[in-house]
Amino acid sequence: MASDRLYELALQFRKTCLWKRMAEEQLFAVRLSGDRIGYVSVMGAIGQHLALAVYVGDDGLRSYHVLRNYVPESEIEYAPALLNHASIQVSFEPKAGLAADELAKARDYAKRKGVRFAGKNAYPMFFKAEPGYTIWPELTEQDEDDLETALQAALEVAKDKSLSYQNRGDFPGVDRGTEKITLIEESGGNWRRSQMQLPKIEEYRPPKGDLFDELAAARIRKLPKNGVWQMGLVTVAVPISWDQSDKPIMPVFLVVLDMSNGDVIGVRPVALYESRTSVMLNMLMNAIEEYGRRPATIKVEDEYTEALLGKWCRAVQMKLVRVDRLDELRDAKWSLVLHLGGGQPEQEQFHEMVGMIEELSSLPAEQLAAMPEQMKALFLNMEDEMEDMPDVPDWLLEKLSDLNNAIEEAEWNFPDDDILQPRRKPAYERDLNRKPSLCVLSVSIGTGCYRHIRISEDVLLEDLAGVILWAFGFDNDHAHAFFMDNHVWSRADSYYSYGIDYVERTTDEYRLQDTGITKGKQFKFLFDFGDEWVFQCKVLRTGEEAADDGQLDSAEVIRSKGEPPAQYGWEDWDGEDW
Repeated sequence: MASDRLYELALQFRKTCLWKRMAEEQLFAVRLSGDRIGYVSVMGAIGQHLALAVYVGDDGLRSYHVLRNYVPESEIEYAPALLNHASIQVSFEPKAGLAADELAKARDYAKRKGVRFAGKNAYPMFFKAEPGYTIWPELTEQDEDDLETALQAALEVAKDKSLSYQNRGDFPGVDRGTEKITLIEESGGNWRRSQMQLPKIEEYRPPKGDLFDELAAARIRKLPKNGVWQMGLVTVAVPISWDQSDKPIMPVFLVVLDMSNGDVIGVRPVALYESRTSVMLNMLMNAIEEYGRRPATIKVEDEYTEALLGKWCRAVQMKLVRVDRLDELRDAKWSLVLHLGGGQPEQEQFHEMVGMIEELSSLPAEQLAAMPEQMKALFLNMEDEMEDMPDVPDWLLEKLSDLNNAIEEAEWNFPDDDILQPRRKPAYERDLNRKPSLCVLSVSIGTGCYRHIRISEDVLLEDLAGVILWAFGFDNDHAHAFFMDNHVWSRADSYYSYGIDYVERTTDEYRLQDTGITKGKQFKFLFDFGDEWVFQCKVLRTGEEAADDGQLDSAEVIRSKGEPPAQYGWEDWDGEDW
């Protein structure tokens, strides 16, 4: 159970809002008991996860580097960042984000101390992450002491009023090329700063399968060989009990698919995989022996599975090939994740849903336009919810998205004159050396609230941001970003407001047509990195010829449905600058 002192320091830290002045890569070091070093990261600059983490020693710093360099693409990947995570954290969560026992602890502290958890993300949650295990809410006395020291050091850093994103002072961003870092340490009751040399941490390398049972490999070589199999590792972020630990592990599975008949060969999962690749290979050989035959060729699509199988494939005389994408393997991985996550619908209900979506998508446009508003809102809400669910396959989302696109395009072709309200925005900057086409964007926020906007394809993304906010009645008083791959916070194809540090593309330099828009393309517009207003954008039409320069110089809302949410929820204001 977290100590009263830990709660007290956590609440003091939250009031500093240090994440509004520091980015999470601005690590600073703190000297812990026993002359150990902790590396402290303040998280929350983008408003997504308000927390303080301390990475202890060289192993902790290595964990930080793996976390910073790894960008997950889906729930069915091998995830070295999860398997190597080693930190002690306090995060600030909404009440609904705490487990019952954690909420009870927080309320007990508040009652005894006469304090109130007020504002957004107000409840402290303390946990520890260890490599190979899921996060664990029970801290040891040493963990609590380390976290208390890190919070005290952060409070000292927060006293530096000159610290800001524009003035980073003693806290530059840390990467593998950084040589020195600021050390905060207590001396004689006072805190002081100095510079310390950062240790050199080796680059992360996928664990190799260099050891395995040679006798089992010899038996595998004697089995009949033909055909192609697909194999891939999956890290499943579902805690599983392990008889050798009182903490739940994060298991790693090897999915094996026989392409000749579609069989999935069952291989037992492995705990603490990164240090036990030999166990995984031995489990694989047990499964192959039981299956009674082996492949001539194994195909993989990632470097981690390739590293596991390389030496073993040579030993058992099987060809190993790495390709860009294996759709059948991905389907098998999804089946595994769905099964373990407990979210797989009954097969009959699943087929019924798909059939309904396909039947509606085939309706004539006038029937789609005349569909009851409650049903249209239902499908929009379903798509919004499913996008955040890891157990929904991409192809199902695509079918649902196609249906919603068809409904919106049908409404465009068969508009309701009573709600068609043309409006115009003041002229924006465009390139006068070329005469671009117009496009029509559908921009929605929440369920049942959207605007269709006709605008020049030549518009600067910065001006497009202003148009979107104007169309929904929002004040343009915060930073923004466009994510053209339709994934918020993705680094793949993003454009940020001018002035955001460490970004490659800014919205004052790129125009909408520079992003490669096509009919049907979806992307997200994020406004206010604290409150995170997410606008879903879809391209309904492109290549329309402008009637005159007036259409090129001004945006027009040609269809408007629903009342937008209030930009500021003053009813939740409690006087804190959280």
